[in-house]
Amino acid sequence: MNETLFHIKNLSFAYDSQLVLEKIDFTFSKGDFWAIIGPNGGGKSTLIRLILGILKAKEGEIKFCQNFDTKHIGYVPQNTNENIHFPIQTQDVIKMGFLKPSIWGFRTNKAQERQIQEIMEKLDILHLSHKPLSKLSGGQRQKVLIARALINNPTLLVLDEPTSNVDSTSQKSIYKLLESLNANGQSILVISHDISVLLGYAKKVLYINKNAIPHTIPKLNLGFNSHICEVDILTHFANLLATNARDSKDSCITSESHHLHHQINTQNSPKTQQ
Repeated sequence: MNETLFHIKNLSFAYDSQLVLEKIDFTFSKGDFWAIIGPNGGGKSTLIRLILGILKAKEGEIKFCQNFDTKHIGYVPQNTNENIHFPIQTQDVIKMGFLKPSIWGFRTNKAQERQIQEIMEKLDILHLSHKPLSKLSGGQRQKVLIARALINNPTLLVLDEPTSNVDSTSQKSIYKLLESLNANGQSILVISHDISVLLGYAKKVLYINKNAIPHTIPKLNLGFNSHICEVDILTHFANLLATNARDSKDSCITSESHHLHHQINTQNSPKTQQ
């Protein structure tokens, strides 16, 4: 059985009075590859921000297990196109993943330089070392940001919509990369709207729409041009969520009816003679 990294128990969160997440229960183990899916506004990114400690839970808890906390998480955020025209070379972006800035700028030692080279080789971007970030394609830029997140050897890699601004060929390349990393022991948690592609690589799926349904999925041997209807998948999980809520409500009604029936029978039964 794999080591547990964190438990989420009865977690709820609201922005002001707007409830976004309600009673979330979820366990993440070392070596897992979870896909988080669900409709826009369902709470996917909010859950990630809670795990990262950017937001604080109002109710419930996120319990990190021994030897694991937010310092052991590598994060690739959404909307990484905002600063692409900043004049910086690819290798310097990756350096920023494990350096603290000082008055002398960013400095690396020889061991760290070797580490940068190794991670760039691993992700097949070494040839881009001296290329400006602004000159990279969307897929290349995402690989650079993944390299930056991996430079400290994080226990868990978290990605929020890593393929939202890339073409279909780059999507396949990025998910193949994540699959390879996971096969070598890297724990991965990824939000994606590319459901038909992602489910070909992830091991488990968490459907989020205020409430949550965790689900283990079989490995889908999909060619990249294969297609699973995303509407059907989301509808399937939405129906499961509705069924769970209905079953829970019915269970409460049944329990209350049984209790009331017991009270009536008790009240109508003959009293024991003294």
